[in-house]
Order: sequence, then structure tokens, then C-alpha cells
Amino acid sequence: MGIKERSPEAVLDFWLGPMRSIEHTTEDNWRNGMLKWRVGVFARGAEDDGFREAQREWCEQIHLEGIDRFFAGAVWETPKGVLAKTLVLDQFGRCVYRGTPVAYANDAITGPTLQSICEQGWDLAEYNEVERMWVYVALSHPERRGMQELSVEKWTRWSADLVAASPKEFRKTNQYVSWYFIKSIIEHAEAVLVFGRFPHRNPIMSRPHKAGEVYYLTDGMRPLWSFTQPPRPDYFAILGALCRLDEEMEVDAVPRDVLAALHRAANVDADADYSVMDVFDLVQGDTAPYTTLYRHLMLTAKRATFDAFRRMPLVEDLIRQVQGVILKDPDDSWPPKSARHSVPAVVAVPALNDIVRCHSFSTGDLKVSLQAVRRLAKDMGLKPTSPEALLAAFDDLCDREPRLFRTGPDGTTLSAPLGKTGFQMLCGTLFDGNGNLEKVARRLYDVIDIDYDHSITSAEALMGLTLFCPGGSEVRKKLAFDVFDMDGDNALDPEEMYNMLRTVGLRGIHMIENLFDPYFDPADTGMAVTLEAVRHYNEIEQDAELAVARADKDDDGKVSRAEFDDWVSEHAMMRQFIEVPNLLFEAVAA
Repeated sequence: MGIKERSPEAVLDFWLGPMRSIEHTTEDNWRNGMLKWRVGVFARGAEDDGFREAQREWCEQIHLEGIDRFFAGAVWETPKGVLAKTLVLDQFGRCVYRGTPVAYANDAITGPTLQSICEQGWDLAEYNEVERMWVYVALSHPERRGMQELSVEKWTRWSADLVAASPKEFRKTNQYVSWYFIKSIIEHAEAVLVFGRFPHRNPIMSRPHKAGEVYYLTDGMRPLWSFTQPPRPDYFAILGALCRLDEEMEVDAVPRDVLAALHRAANVDADADYSVMDVFDLVQGDTAPYTTLYRHLMLTAKRATFDAFRRMPLVEDLIRQVQGVILKDPDDSWPPKSARHSVPAVVAVPALNDIVRCHSFSTGDLKVSLQAVRRLAKDMGLKPTSPEALLAAFDDLCDREPRLFRTGPDGTTLSAPLGKTGFQMLCGTLFDGNGNLEKVARRLYDVIDIDYDHSITSAEALMGLTLFCPGGSEVRKKLAFDVFDMDGDNALDPEEMYNMLRTVGLRGIHMIENLFDPYFDPADTGMAVTLEAVRHYNEIEQDAELAVARADKDDDGKVSRAEFDDWVSEHAMMRQFIEVPNLLFEAVAA
């Protein structure tokens, strides 16, 4: 199944098939179309190989020629031409590059075109009900609130128009279809309204989840359409291999020499026709965005190089690691049997980024204004107290409510999983929540639940809540040690030190960023606190080795509690982590 010629009519014939107008909206045509387009929950597993192949051929040519050259000619500026071009840019890439950021790359291009279509009234004057639908499908994809508002407005009118124009015998079918789309579109708009983006795209886009997004993704009412293709392992594995050749590489600028080194490592002749070194001719520079490089690797003519890269032991190992993060059961085969049932509701983005180690994915410095701190404190009803008082409240809770804890592996309450009810009771020592303590506790529970498993230990809860407790740092030191002393031997081995520095340097900053996200305002001026964060994943491993060497005064290969207390004051990021409550909340407490 191919596209007969490079023309708008050929595109519409290919995409719409026998359903070119309202007179053809039979139940069978809708069903077959949705399977072909992969629309709806039952179509997620469907794949028409011939239909996909035709889209791949066009994506390859668009990549090689560029969008402007590929769609050159007056025919593409006509109403039907603009519709066909938008359909290609919106839908074809989503099919061919599913599971990678490349799938969403054209949203920034189609957005202005869609607005122009609507402003000129072409959607109502130039297109029939079936054609209009694909304008509005594309309108629902950009992560922009204004576009989503326009999308809801347009879909609502389309639904009424579709039913009103339907032949009597098709009216019930079209009513059902229109309601299905309206429900889905409102869910799309709601996600962008609340979060400013689509949370289910986070793993593919390498974006750490915000706390509220974790709650959304694990809610039983999560929309079925959000269970899309999970991240594509080879995309991240090849990027990870490049990052190991150049630890400072940016995802938007893969250097020529680094790509050449990958060719040598894979035993690929850089001068061969199937080499991808000619990507630099395409971009006319000495660096290329990885998304462009990946599209180039996906060309049929470059298949030998793509396969050679995948066969590299390093890439094979990285693919296995990525699959282990994405699959609920790491031993399952790839691709997953079901994006809904075989993949965790929340893919651990920090773990995925840690495997890739791309410089661009690392967390930079985080600036928190005093105004943001005050807005958070007021909204949550924060009543800062000392960390010692918090620990005393915890001990009292253990005595009064032992049923709230499940004893940990070492028999101590500190390592026991703490449920949301117990956590809410503990939060009561710090927050009155302006009458909404349950909401505050739920938000904080999700923020502290960095592993997204809906479970936090008592020690983790305490360590997270001491963020709001300015004052002495000894309790925070003790809790930090206890949380990462996983085997309970009262000493930290190199792996436990690595986990601590990764949490403090990356996840700790993500936790604070998630906490303050609703309160950030770019217009804030005056006093602010800038928190330092790890800029590159490799720094964590290197820092952990150095930390053990520096802290381990008796050279026994481990860091005792006394050695840890001495070392913390020497390590800039750990010292910051211990003192961050005073940096952020001391003024509020005063």
C-alpha cells in the first residue's frame, strides 16, 4: 500500500481510504479506519505493515529533502494542500518514530499552521466533516494551553455538525464516534491545563515526573489513550553509547569526531554509502542533533550501520538496561505485550536518564525565590518546627499507632513502610494545611516517593519532612545515614554511598523542584537561594569513589557513622542537602 503520487489528493486518498465524506461514514469504515490509524484502545495493538511502510517512505524523503523542499509547489498552499501537509507532519512521524522524541518533533511546526487554518475559517468553509476531523486531531497534540482550548471549542462544534449532517442510517454510529472523540479531547486538554504538558510523554522526552503527574499516571481513571508506545530502547541505548565516548556531549549537538569514534567501535567504514557520517552534510555543520542523527540511522539505506551499532556489546547491554527500567518484569520479551499491563504506570525517568548519562539530561542549578517559599508555606499552612520535635512526634506515633507500620526487614520501625494515613498524621506536626491537610499530605507523599512505587519507608518520610524543619542538622545527618544504610550494618559501603549521592545530587533536587513547581514565578525579584545540583551523571559515580576514599579514615572499605559525620561537613553538595531547610525555611520560621 503506497501513496500514488506526491500530491494532496493522493495523501487524502491514502489516509482516508473509502471514507472521504459524510456519506461514507459507515460503521465498517469507521472500524477499519480506526484500526488503520491506531485510534482507540483496541487499535493500539494493530499495525498495518503496508500502511506503515508507505508512511516511512515519505518520512525518509522529508528527512533527506527537508520540509520546505519536499512540500514545494503552489498545490501545497491550497486549503486541501495545507490539510494534507499537516496530516503528514502530524501523523506520519508519530507512526514511524513511535517511542522517541522524534514522534513529537513536528508539533511546533503544525501548531501555527493549525491556528492559521482556524483563523481563516478554512476548517468550516473548505473541508467536509471527515477532513475537518484531522485538522482537529492535530490541534489536540501540542503541549500548549491555548491550542487545547481551541481544540475543545472546535471538537464540540464538529461533534454537532457531524451528527446533524449524517445520513439517517449512520447517525447513531456518528453520535457514538463523536462522543468518543470529545471525551478523549477533553482529557487531553485537562492534562495540559493541569500540568502544562502530557505526563505520559515524560519518559520518552527524558523529563523527570512532577509529583502531581505521578498521581495522575497511577490513578485508576487514567485515560486509556495515554498508554502509548513506551520509550524505544535502541534510541536511548545508542545515545548512551555516544555519551560514553564524550562525557560532555549535548543531546542537541553530537560532534563529528564522536560519531566517527562510534563507527570505529562498531567496525563500520565511515566512508561507506551506508555510513551515517553524511548526516553532517545534511545539517551543514560539524554537530548534529541526536534526533536528526537517529532519523538518519532509520533510513533504509543506513540499515547496515544501524544494525552494526545495535550489535555492539555496549549498546546491547544498554538496551537490556533500558528494557529493565521500562518493563514490569525485566525477563519479559520485547516489545511489551501491552503498554498498559506490561509497563509500569510510571516509568522511572531518573533511572532511564542515569543509564543514558547524557549531559543535557542532567539537572542544573535550581533557583528558589523567597517569594516562592512564602507562597508555598502559606498555601500548605506550614508551621515549621525543629527536626528534633518531628522525630519526637514520630516516636509518639510509633507508640500510639503501631498498626500504621509494617515491620521492616531488620525489625526496626524506622525502615518500615509507612502508609498514607500514618504519613498524614506525621504531617500534622508541621502543617495545618488551611483545613486541607489530606491534600497537602498526599502531595508531599508523592514528592517524597521518588521511586514512584506508592511506598515510602518511615526513614524516607522523616528525611523528606525535615526539609521543612529549620534548625539543628544532627537529626538530618542521622536520618540520611539510616536511609542509605540498607543492610543495617551501621556503615556505608561504596554502593550505598553512590545511592546517597545520586539521591542528593539528582533526585533531591528533583524533589525540591517538584515541590516548588506550582509556586515558581519568573517575575520574582529580590532574595533567592540557588541550589547546586549534579550536572553530569558520570560525576556521581566518580564522586562516590572519591567520597569513600576521603571519608574512610580507617581504610576498611566502608564509612562508619562517625566518619560520615566528619565527611558531610567537607562535601559541598551533602552539606547543602543537610542545610537546605535553613536556607529555604528559616525566614518563614522566624
